[in-house]
Amino acid sequence: GELGGRELVLRYGTGAGEDAAVQAGAALVDTSFREWVRVTGPDRVSFLHGMVTQDVEGLADDTVADAALLTAKGAMVSDARLVRRTEELLLSVEPGFGGPVRDALNRYLVSEDAELSDASAELGHLTLVGPTAEALASGALALPAGEPGGRRLRRFAAGGTTAWALPQGLGLPGLDLLVPVAALQDVAERLLAAGAVPAGFEALELARIEHGTPRHGADMDEKTIPLEANLGRALHYQKGCYIGQEVIARATFRGHVNRRLSGLSLEAPAAPR
Repeated sequence: GELGGRELVLRYGTGAGEDAAVQAGAALVDTSFREWVRVTGPDRVSFLHGMVTQDVEGLADDTVADAALLTAKGAMVSDARLVRRTEELLLSVEPGFGGPVRDALNRYLVSEDAELSDASAELGHLTLVGPTAEALASGALALPAGEPGGRRLRRFAAGGTTAWALPQGLGLPGLDLLVPVAALQDVAERLLAAGAVPAGFEALELARIEHGTPRHGADMDEKTIPLEANLGRALHYQKGCYIGQEVIARATFRGHVNRRLSGLSLEAPAAPR
């Protein structure tokens, strides 16, 4: 299939087996359709700190956090997973939003010594999700132990290079893997040989919806402010100014939002897809 101009696998043809692996095992989804924006240069941290809702300066190297880039009116340009590494910052965004994010950042890049580039062709992304995902990945990839709920990246060897395990971005059991494209096949084959079940975007999307995690482009758009989409995890209230902060602060401390994304629980049998 296709999403935001990027190719992706919808189903592998195993039907309910993919959903079962997400719920009770370890499902491997190639999420390399996500786009990556790279920020480099001596002023990269201070520049991005003033642009996004997350405390970039407060993040340690080799950590990850959720963030959002807003308009001056507090509406979404995109949400992102922000990865801080020693020599660069990476923003992982939904397919189709890499260009808008770079354009929005470039508008404010005037005197800062920072550069923006598209790293999507260099970086692959795998999502391993399910209750046995952590144990399976630890054995297959020789991962160092991680802290539950932690932000730190875990390095591991992959096809003669280095890859990184990230905390799972949808809040589901499991982990995400940031892998150089050249090593993507090596990592995937090791996980499949260890018992991971290949699954497509539809199985992951179903789990995301059931968990209540919003996705930009589906549950929120350019008219949404983060508070309406329950993106509190991406907001930092003590960091200082950023684009759109006034709207967020006013809605939080002086008012309220008029609508909010909510789930609906049914007592009747499950609705058809």
